[in-house]
Amino acid sequence: MPILVAMALLGADYSATAVQVSGLVRATQDGKVWHKGSGVVVYSDEAQSVVLTCEHVVRGAKQYWVGVPDDRSYPAKLLAAEKTSVVDLALLEVRAGGLPYAPLATRVREGVRCRQAGYPGGGRKQRRRRGRFLGYFFNDREPGVDFECRPGDSGSAIYNEAGEVVAIVWGGVDGKSYGTSLARIRRWVRKHDPVVVRDWSQW
Repeated sequence: MPILVAMALLGADYSATAVQVSGLVRATQDGKVWHKGSGVVVYSDEAQSVVLTCEHVVRGAKQYWVGVPDDRSYPAKLLAAEKTSVVDLALLEVRAGGLPYAPLATRVREGVRCRQAGYPGGGRKQRRRRGRFLGYFFNDREPGVDFECRPGDSGSAIYNEAGEVVAIVWGGVDGKSYGTSLARIRRWVRKHDPVVVRDWSQW
Protein backbone atom coordinates (compact mmCIF):
# COMPACT_ATOMS: atom_id res chain seq x y z
CA MET A 1 0.00 0.00 0.00
CA PRO A 2 1.47 3.42 -0.91
CA ILE A 3 2.30 5.89 1.85
CA LEU A 4 0.22 9.06 1.76
CA VAL A 5 2.28 12.20 2.09
CA ALA A 6 0.54 15.40 3.21
CA MET A 7 1.47 18.61 1.45
CA ALA A 8 1.13 22.23 2.39
CA LEU A 9 -0.24 23.73 -0.81
CA LEU A 10 0.71 27.32 -1.54
CA GLY A 11 -0.14 29.89 -4.18
CA ALA A 12 -2.43 28.84 -7.02
CA ASP A 13 -3.39 25.53 -5.34
CA TYR A 14 -4.91 27.14 -2.23
CA SER A 15 -8.48 26.12 -3.17
CA ALA A 16 -7.58 22.42 -2.79
CA THR A 17 -7.46 23.03 0.97
CA ALA A 18 -11.01 24.50 1.17
CA VAL A 19 -13.71 22.08 2.36
CA GLN A 20 -17.44 22.02 3.07
CA VAL A 21 -18.46 21.43 6.69
CA SER A 22 -21.85 19.90 7.52
CA GLY A 23 -23.40 19.31 10.93
CA LEU A 24 -26.47 17.13 11.43
CA VAL A 25 -28.58 18.96 14.00
CA ARG A 26 -31.60 16.65 14.15
CA ALA A 27 -33.73 14.25 12.15
CA THR A 28 -37.46 14.91 11.75
CA GLN A 29 -40.34 13.20 9.98
CA ASP A 30 -39.75 15.58 7.09
CA GLY A 31 -36.06 14.84 6.81
CA LYS A 32 -32.75 15.86 8.35
CA VAL A 33 -31.81 19.34 9.53
CA TRP A 34 -28.25 20.35 8.69
CA HIS A 35 -25.99 23.31 9.40
CA LYS A 36 -23.66 23.87 6.44
CA GLY A 37 -20.67 26.10 5.99
CA SER A 38 -17.07 26.07 4.87
CA GLY A 39 -13.69 25.27 6.39
CA VAL A 40 -10.01 24.83 5.64
CA VAL A 41 -7.62 21.93 6.23
CA VAL A 42 -4.80 23.31 8.41
CA TYR A 43 -2.94 20.07 9.15
CA SER A 44 -2.66 16.60 7.66
CA ASP A 45 -0.41 13.58 8.13
CA GLU A 46 -0.60 9.99 6.92
CA ALA A 47 -3.49 9.13 9.27
CA GLN A 48 -5.61 12.19 9.95
CA SER A 49 -6.40 15.76 9.01
CA VAL A 50 -7.58 18.78 11.01
CA VAL A 51 -10.11 21.29 9.72
CA LEU A 52 -10.61 24.83 11.02
CA THR A 53 -14.08 26.41 10.70
CA CYS A 54 -16.51 28.59 12.70
CA GLU A 55 -18.21 27.54 15.92
CA HIS A 56 -21.59 28.73 14.64
CA VAL A 57 -21.30 26.38 11.64
CA VAL A 58 -21.24 23.30 13.89
CA ARG A 59 -23.29 24.62 16.82
CA GLY A 60 -25.92 22.17 18.05
CA ALA A 61 -24.86 19.39 15.68
CA LYS A 62 -24.73 15.73 16.73
CA GLN A 63 -22.76 14.45 13.74
CA TYR A 64 -20.20 16.16 11.51
CA TRP A 65 -19.06 15.66 7.93
CA VAL A 66 -16.30 17.23 5.85
CA GLY A 67 -16.53 17.32 2.05
CA VAL A 68 -13.31 17.83 0.08
CA PRO A 69 -13.06 19.39 -3.41
CA ASP A 70 -12.97 16.05 -5.27
CA ASP A 71 -16.48 15.23 -3.89
CA ARG A 72 -15.34 12.74 -1.25
CA SER A 73 -16.90 13.16 2.20
CA TYR A 74 -15.63 12.00 5.58
CA PRO A 75 -17.20 11.77 9.03
CA ALA A 76 -15.51 14.12 11.49
CA LYS A 77 -15.00 14.46 15.22
CA LEU A 78 -15.34 17.81 17.00
CA LEU A 79 -12.10 18.62 18.84
CA ALA A 80 -12.90 22.10 20.16
CA ALA A 81 -15.32 24.98 19.58
CA GLU A 82 -15.62 28.47 21.04
CA LYS A 83 -17.66 31.61 20.34
CA THR A 84 -16.77 34.87 22.09
CA SER A 85 -16.83 38.53 21.12
CA VAL A 86 -13.51 38.10 19.29
CA VAL A 87 -13.34 34.38 18.42
CA ASP A 88 -15.69 32.17 16.36
CA LEU A 89 -13.72 28.98 15.77
CA ALA A 90 -14.02 25.20 15.78
CA LEU A 91 -11.63 22.35 15.02
CA LEU A 92 -12.67 19.04 13.46
CA GLU A 93 -10.61 15.87 13.09
CA VAL A 94 -11.03 13.72 9.99
CA ARG A 95 -9.66 10.17 9.80
CA ALA A 96 -8.29 10.73 6.32
CA GLY A 97 -4.61 11.29 5.74
CA GLY A 98 -2.68 12.99 2.99
CA LEU A 99 -5.08 15.86 2.37
CA PRO A 100 -3.62 19.12 1.06
CA TYR A 101 -3.47 21.70 3.82
CA ALA A 102 -2.86 25.43 4.20
CA PRO A 103 -0.39 26.69 6.82
CA LEU A 104 -1.16 29.77 8.89
CA ALA A 105 0.62 32.96 7.87
CA THR A 106 2.99 34.61 10.32
CA ARG A 107 1.65 38.12 9.65
CA VAL A 108 -0.70 40.14 7.45
CA ARG A 109 -0.70 43.81 6.54
CA GLU A 110 -3.27 46.22 5.21
CA GLY A 111 -3.65 46.48 1.45
CA VAL A 112 -2.23 43.08 0.48
CA ARG A 113 -4.06 40.98 -2.07
CA CYS A 114 -6.05 38.07 -0.69
CA ARG A 115 -8.21 35.16 -1.81
CA GLN A 116 -11.14 33.17 -0.46
CA ALA A 117 -12.67 29.79 -1.33
CA GLY A 118 -15.95 28.54 0.14
CA TYR A 119 -19.20 26.71 -0.45
CA PRO A 120 -22.02 29.29 -0.49
CA GLY A 121 -25.66 28.24 -0.59
CA GLY A 122 -25.09 24.87 1.05
CA GLY A 123 -24.13 23.21 -2.25
CA ARG A 124 -21.01 21.24 -3.13
CA LYS A 125 -19.79 23.71 -5.77
CA GLN A 126 -16.78 25.64 -4.57
CA ARG A 127 -16.63 29.35 -5.38
CA ARG A 128 -13.58 31.60 -5.14
CA ARG A 129 -13.01 35.32 -4.78
CA ARG A 130 -10.12 37.76 -4.87
CA GLY A 131 -9.76 41.08 -3.10
CA ARG A 132 -7.67 43.09 -0.67
CA PHE A 133 -7.15 43.02 3.07
CA LEU A 134 -8.65 46.26 4.38
CA GLY A 135 -7.29 46.25 7.93
CA TYR A 136 -9.13 45.83 11.23
CA PHE A 137 -12.64 46.93 12.23
CA PHE A 138 -14.94 46.81 15.29
CA ASN A 139 -12.51 48.43 17.73
CA ASP A 140 -9.55 47.13 15.71
CA ARG A 141 -10.39 43.51 16.58
CA GLU A 142 -11.79 41.95 13.39
CA PRO A 143 -10.01 41.74 10.00
CA GLY A 144 -11.94 42.81 6.92
CA VAL A 145 -11.68 42.23 3.17
CA ASP A 146 -13.36 44.03 0.26
CA PHE A 147 -15.85 41.33 -0.80
CA GLU A 148 -18.95 40.21 1.04
CA CYS A 149 -19.41 36.81 2.64
CA ARG A 150 -22.34 34.79 1.30
CA PRO A 151 -24.48 32.30 3.24
CA GLY A 152 -22.38 29.12 3.46
CA ASP A 153 -19.05 30.98 3.36
CA SER A 154 -18.79 31.12 7.16
CA GLY A 155 -15.75 29.15 8.27
CA SER A 156 -13.89 29.66 5.00
CA ALA A 157 -10.32 30.89 4.99
CA ILE A 158 -8.96 34.17 3.74
CA TYR A 159 -5.60 33.38 2.12
CA ASN A 160 -2.70 35.63 1.22
CA GLU A 161 -1.08 35.42 -2.22
CA ALA A 162 1.20 32.64 -0.92
CA GLY A 163 -1.84 30.50 -0.03
CA GLU A 164 -1.40 30.91 3.73
CA VAL A 165 -4.40 31.44 6.02
CA VAL A 166 -4.71 35.00 7.39
CA ALA A 167 -8.29 34.93 8.77
CA ILE A 168 -11.40 32.73 9.14
CA VAL A 169 -14.62 34.32 7.84
CA TRP A 170 -17.58 34.60 10.23
CA GLY A 171 -19.85 36.96 8.28
CA GLY A 172 -20.26 39.94 6.01
CA VAL A 173 -22.12 43.23 5.62
CA ASP A 174 -22.15 46.21 3.24
CA GLY A 175 -19.93 44.54 0.67
CA LYS A 176 -17.24 43.43 3.12
CA SER A 177 -16.40 40.20 4.92
CA TYR A 178 -15.08 39.93 8.48
CA GLY A 179 -13.48 37.16 10.47
CA THR A 180 -11.37 35.98 13.37
CA SER A 181 -7.89 37.52 13.23
CA LEU A 182 -4.70 35.63 12.50
CA ALA A 183 -3.20 36.36 15.93
CA ARG A 184 -6.28 35.01 17.71
CA ILE A 185 -6.43 31.94 15.47
CA ARG A 186 -2.82 31.08 16.27
CA ARG A 187 -3.32 31.44 20.03
CA TRP A 188 -6.58 29.51 19.98
CA VAL A 189 -5.24 26.57 17.96
CA ARG A 190 -2.17 26.33 20.17
CA LYS A 191 -4.45 26.11 23.19
CA HIS A 192 -6.93 23.59 21.86
CA ASP A 193 -5.23 21.15 19.51
CA PRO A 194 -2.25 18.94 20.40
CA VAL A 195 -2.03 17.47 16.89
CA VAL A 196 -1.66 20.62 14.84
CA VAL A 197 1.07 22.06 17.03
CA ARG A 198 3.31 19.08 16.33
CA ASP A 199 3.88 20.63 12.93
CA TRP A 200 5.95 23.47 14.35
CA SER A 201 7.05 24.61 10.90
CA GLN A 202 3.63 26.25 10.58
CA TRP A 203 3.83 28.25 13.79
